[in-house]
Amino acid sequence: MRTKPLIAAIVIFSATASESALTFMPIVGARGASALSDDGHSVTGGTGTGVYRWTDTTGLQVLAPPTPPPLNFIARDISGDGSTIVGDDGFIWTEAGGSEHISAPGYTELQAFGSSQDGAVIVGRAASPTVPENTPFVRNATGAVTTLAIPDGQRSAYARAVSADGNVIAGNMDTTITSGNQSSNVTTGFLWTQDSGYSSLGDLPGGPVNSEVFAISADGITVVGSSHATSARMAFRWTSETGIQSLGQIPGGYPFSEAYDVSGDGSVIVGNGSFPSGSGISAFVWDQTNGMQRVASVLEDGGVDLTGWHLYRASGVSSDGSTIVGSGINPEGNYQGWIASGFTFPEVPVQGIPEPSRAILSLVALGAVATRRRR
Repeated sequence: MRTKPLIAAIVIFSATASESALTFMPIVGARGASALSDDGHSVTGGTGTGVYRWTDTTGLQVLAPPTPPPLNFIARDISGDGSTIVGDDGFIWTEAGGSEHISAPGYTELQAFGSSQDGAVIVGRAASPTVPENTPFVRNATGAVTTLAIPDGQRSAYARAVSADGNVIAGNMDTTITSGNQSSNVTTGFLWTQDSGYSSLGDLPGGPVNSEVFAISADGITVVGSSHATSARMAFRWTSETGIQSLGQIPGGYPFSEAYDVSGDGSVIVGNGSFPSGSGISAFVWDQTNGMQRVASVLEDGGVDLTGWHLYRASGVSSDGSTIVGSGINPEGNYQGWIASGFTFPEVPVQGIPEPSRAILSLVALGAVATRRRR
């Protein structure tokens, strides 16, 4: 089933002749938006009963589920070129082949989280009744599925995102820490390459040891997510040069934020944070010059009329940072996906002073332990 694309945005405004026009458009038929292609032209997410692919030329297309139908038909990511969509129960959809299940013999539970630029490399987690703990998997263009060995002493791990070329993987690892008669599980983000294996991203100082990765930039340099800090869970950005850094909170809001996606060069980051309006959570966009801003504030300051709308989550950003997608509550009180374009940010080097971090893992290079073909 297809619906025609919505032709006009709610408001188009040009602040000055040198600035791009800001536009805001509800995605008709979408309950939310999960991910955006690098070029900003393709979106995926949920309709409330299934998964869709939306483009600015075709509108919304409801995708047929694979056979047998997955228990959870949820989209997690779309490839940079918009040709491939992946998600829960290990499903993959391509323009050429439609929907199918990713197969990894020996594993009965798969969840695909990330895709490379062309959809050739898919990453996620694998588990089974005999191997109940999560194990990272990588699927290549031929359909071969490789699982990555988990370092000794670590309980489980999964791959959350992959760079555009498929060579750098970011994810999360669980460790069980025992103190006396008490034990607790600790999650920290990691980076993995074939040459270097696993390396820990550490966590923000002040709070319980914890960090969670959600995305990696197309160039494989910048990782974003959230981590417990002194006051609350806060969005972070990490590079090998700066280490892990807090992005802070939305001005006027309360301490809490999470980063869900990052532009191709790491200069623009989106997510959500606490703010005393609507549902108490608001979509944000971050850049080096302006810091964290509410997406709604940027649009409204640019002349876009958002009367009745509450934008509570920004989940995807284009490679150049000009287009953002997310989820909101529309004037009728219903959940709806949205896409906003025309954002411009000063071109300045992304830099900063590294914050102290606690790298609880000292991980050595590890290779793949099992390569299996799809059935």
